[in-house]
This record gives sequence, structure tokens and C-alpha cells, in this order.
Amino acid sequence: MSAQEVVRCCRGRFVLPLLFLLLLSGCLGERQALDNVATLLHRGEVNQALVQLDESSLAKGERNRLLYLWEKGLLLHLQGKYRQSNDVLEEADLLEEELMTRSLSAEALSFVSNDTIIPYRGEDYEAAYANYYRALNYLALGELDEALVECRRVDEKLTYYTNLYEGEHVFKESPYLRLLTGLVYEADGDSNNAFIAYRRSLEAYQFYRDKYHVAIPDFLWSRLVQSARATGFESEAQRYEKKARESGVVLRENDSFLVILVDRGILPRKQEKSFAFTSPDNVPVKLALPYYPHRERLDPLRVKVKNRPVRFNQGENLYAVAKQSLEDKKGRILVKAIARAAAKQLAARKAENELGPLAGFASKMVALITEQADLRGWSSLPQRIDFGVVALPPGEYEVRFSSHRENRDLYAKVPERGPGFLFTRSL
Repeated sequence: MSAQEVVRCCRGRFVLPLLFLLLLSGCLGERQALDNVATLLHRGEVNQALVQLDESSLAKGERNRLLYLWEKGLLLHLQGKYRQSNDVLEEADLLEEELMTRSLSAEALSFVSNDTIIPYRGEDYEAAYANYYRALNYLALGELDEALVECRRVDEKLTYYTNLYEGEHVFKESPYLRLLTGLVYEADGDSNNAFIAYRRSLEAYQFYRDKYHVAIPDFLWSRLVQSARATGFESEAQRYEKKARESGVVLRENDSFLVILVDRGILPRKQEKSFAFTSPDNVPVKLALPYYPHRERLDPLRVKVKNRPVRFNQGENLYAVAKQSLEDKKGRILVKAIARAAAKQLAARKAENELGPLAGFASKMVALITEQADLRGWSSLPQRIDFGVVALPPGEYEVRFSSHRENRDLYAKVPERGPGFLFTRSL
């Protein structure tokens, strides 16, 4: 190929590959920004993590706008800036609804580059947890009615997922989110809706027990029986009492109590596993797939109220939820990766046939370089959520948290009836 032909190719057919490479460099920068945010958060430097996020390319582009909003909303929540957090998460909720309609042009383009060029639409569990944190923000602000709105929004999303994925073993229910919803209804004095939420929580814990490795909390049986009785469903109360006894659970009825919710650790960032081989017609091929690495071991956490230790249950194993959600769509990811590799091989052969060996070589290199796994995800979510329940008379209480990394005191208020709430993060 002459020098003039090379220049002509660079001006014409190589423009798109060069654009892909520029886009790829942006994707790598965004991935590094999220890694930096996760590292700072792991060290407890929430303020610096937010600065890093706002200074990154995530804050400026549209392709990862939803991811940026979710990350920022949670970081603001951890700072105690509940009103600002909700403003950001509300914007994210509206954007997530818009992104439910997939962009066909972006999907088509992903077959000649990779999935990271598609606007991030999030995972279903991430969308549900955006409303969960909005509910917590409203509880912290003392705005119970608004917290109930978010609980209903969670219910709408979970119901939508259940109908959408009927018969499929994917994320479509959350026993923990149902439990939290029941508690908020109970705080509002709505025993009927609390009972419905607790019943759905129990069914979900039973269904997902082996999949997510989370046991049914003893506390749930007590709330289920008490809310059934308060609603006048005596036969239902007796039925669940019997099931609780058969499960070895000691029921405790409490009119006033404190619920302590603790986000534990940080969800691990997805990693890439790549496979390189040569096709039958001697074209190099690369497949890149995402996976979740092993989670970090969490430090033991000790919590005391009135110098009495609080017993905690695991409410949600978000690591298992995220890992299983990725596993559920692994087949689709693999099929698309193979189809994309075939399309890139075809493009490389066409470039070589039409433009010569140099063009073919360049196309093969671009195909290898641009093949990247989509590692995006809401990385500041916790690894799991634990909760403890303490029966207490109405009043204000000091709650002491201690672990190998920290010692701190928080304060909580228990109302005349129903639950009081306290939530925090332990890294």
C-alpha cells in the first residue's frame, strides 16, 4: 500500500476505529474514577470520595449519568445531607424511567465496539435500592409521609419485576425491602399494609433463602403475628404463631422498639476475565466477560444500647444479589460477545480484502483493543445490610458502635408506638 493510500484510509475508513479508541480511553478513565471513589470510601473518606466523583468524567457525560447520580446520592446520604441526597436520587429515578426504552442505535453500535458505549441503565436491584435510600433520607428528616411514598415506589418496582420475569429465577423480590416497608407502615399506624408487607417479606425470605444465603429473621415472625392481630386477622396470627414455634422461634410482642440498620462494607467492583484465541481463518479473537471477585471479610461490629449488646440479623446480602444478577444474564452476555467477535472478524477480513494487509491488521488490533467487559455498577452500595431490634420504652437513647476500626456514639429516638429508626454505615 502506497503512502497516499495509507493517508486516504486514515482520513476515511479509519476514522470510526479511531473514535472507538478515543471512547475506550474515556471508559477507562471512568472506571478508574469509580475505583478511586471506592478506595476513598473504604478508607472512610466520604467527603474526598464525593470530590473525586464530581471532578471525574462521570459528572460531565450523559452515557453514565444514571450511575453518577446514584453514586452521588448515596455519598450525600452518608454525609448526612439527606435533602440534597434525595434531590439527586429523584433525578436518577426519572432518568432510570427514561432509560427503560432501549436505544437501538446504541445497541447496534455496541456490536462493533463493546457494551460500555451504551448508556448505563442500571440493574433492577439498584433501581429498587435508590428508592430505599430515599425512604431512609425521609425518615431521617422526620417526613414519614414522604418515606411511605418511597416504600410504595419500591412496591411498584418489585411488583413490576415479578410480573415481567414471571417464572424466571432472577431478582424480582427483596425480602429485606419488604421488611423495611412493613416497618415504615407500622410507624404510620397502618397495621393492615404492614401485615401485607411482612407476609411478602416472609415469602421472599423463604424463596430466596438458598439463593442469597440469608435466614428468616426471628423478628419478622413477631411483627407478622402482631400486625395480623392488630388488623383483626386472628386466624392468620395463630397460623403464623404455630409456624414460628415449629421453627423454634420465641415470639416477642413489642409496642415500642428501636430498629438499627447498618450498611456493612462495600460491594466489590466487577473485574474482567478475558479469553484470547485464534479463529479457524487465523484471526485473533478476544472475549471479555465481567465477574465479581471474592468479597472482603468484614470486621466484627459491636453495638450497645444502655450497656446491653444488640443482636443483629443479616437483612440483605447485596453481594449475593449482585453476583446472582450477573450470573442470571451471563448467557446473554456470552452470546452477545461471540456475535460481536464474529462481526469484528468479518469487518477485519473486509478491510483486508478491500484496503490491503495494513488495513486488515489495523482492524484486527482495534477489534482486540475495543473488546472490553462492561464493569459498570453502583459501587458505593454496601456488601450487605444488617439490622438489630431492641425493645425500649419511648425516649431518646445513646447507641454505641465499636469495631477494630472505629468507636462512635449515635443517638436515636423511640416513639410512643411502633419503631424508631437509626441507620449508619460500618466499613
